[in-house]
Parts: sequence; C-alpha cells; structure tokens
Amino acid sequence: MWYSNIFLRLYTQVLENHSLANDVTEEDVQKAIEDMHKIYQGDPDSLSKNSSCLTDFNKVAYRCAYLHKYAAFHAALAYEATSRALTENPLALHSTLQSVLSFKRPLKICSLGGGPGTDVIGVLSALHDKLDFFPTSAVVVDIMAEWKSTLSSVIRELRSGNGNYGVFVSQCE
Repeated sequence: MWYSNIFLRLYTQVLENHSLANDVTEEDVQKAIEDMHKIYQGDPDSLSKNSSCLTDFNKVAYRCAYLHKYAAFHAALAYEATSRALTENPLALHSTLQSVLSFKRPLKICSLGGGPGTDVIGVLSALHDKLDFFPTSAVVVDIMAEWKSTLSSVIRELRSGNGNYGVFVSQCE
C-alpha cells in the first residue's frame, strides 16, 4: 500500500496550506469533525431525505476537516478499486480503454460529488500504475461550490514538485 503514504502526504500538505491561507485553527477543524460526526451518526435518513442535514463544505473548516479525516482514505479506496478492476478482469477493461484510446482522444473522467478530487486522484494513480501514462481529462462536479478552491490547492500542490508525488504530476492539467 505504498500509495497510502503518498496520498496522506499530499492531503496533509494541502490541509496545512489551506488552513494557513484561511486562518483555520486546529480547534476549528476539531469542531468541524465533531459536527460532521453528529450529522452523519445516528439517523440513516440524514443523508438522503433532507439536504439541510448535509455538512456545509462551503465553510473552509469543514473542508479542512474532510482533508484531515477522509481525503487520503478516499483516494486510497478509489486507487484500490480501480487497481482491482484492472487486475481481476483485465481483458474487459483493457479492451474498453484501448478502444477509447484508439480514437486518439483523452480518456474522460467525470466525478460527481467529487469534492477535492480524491476519487480522480485515486483512479488516475491506479491507471498510471497499471497501464502507464495516457492522456486523460477529468471534470469534478460538486454541489458545494467552495470545493473548487480546495481542488485548486490540490492541483497546485501536485504541480509544485515539492512533495515528490511522482506519477500524479504528469496527470494533472
């Protein structure tokens, strides 16, 4: 699980940068984590019936809490799921990817509810790890508009070269 450390390093650095740039304290993040636990714990209907119960990720403290608590884990889950799909049923997936690539166009990925791009980072990392580099294009859509600034921070960190993220840098546009 070499990739877990890379994801953790990436999102920790983004969390630190995002917290400093927005004057978010550790106490703010801790309070946001506690609020998130209260929202998602207990009532199974809280995620499906009443959107007012959703965590307000337009608030920077909640985005920082997500980066701290879930981002690296979610990227690793996406990596693992994609990696398994590529290794356990390689012919079906490889032939699909080859047909997409034969048109000399990038593979297009759309992430709905993608927040800071954790699933895109995980999927692209697995594709690169298992199949090497090929052109891709990703769109991340989220109902909480402020995720865009956090995703921009993730992309800036990947491009900076400071973290030695390896394969990720060549995949971010």
